[in-house]
Amino acid sequence: MSKQPYRPLSSIDILADVPKPAAPEVAAPAPEPKPAAPRPKEGRRQSGYRYTVETHEALRLAAFQQRRTIQDIIDEAVLLWLANKK
Repeated sequence: MSKQPYRPLSSIDILADVPKPAAPEVAAPAPEPKPAAPRPKEGRRQSGYRYTVETHEALRLAAFQQRRTIQDIIDEAVLLWLANKK
């Protein structure tokens, strides 16, 4: 065992053997989703309809895919139903 001359710790590069991190890959930005349609200015009335969990899930999925609110989808469906009843 041979003795080495004294060197201060500040002169030792402890990160010399650490590999340099690779540059992060930047993916292309996703296209912006189109905004939801603005809400109508007409007044609203409360209704006491309670739909099932399955119906709610189907409405939620349709609202997401069509970028519309659940209220707009229900309004359109009720108006179509009423028009067919005449």
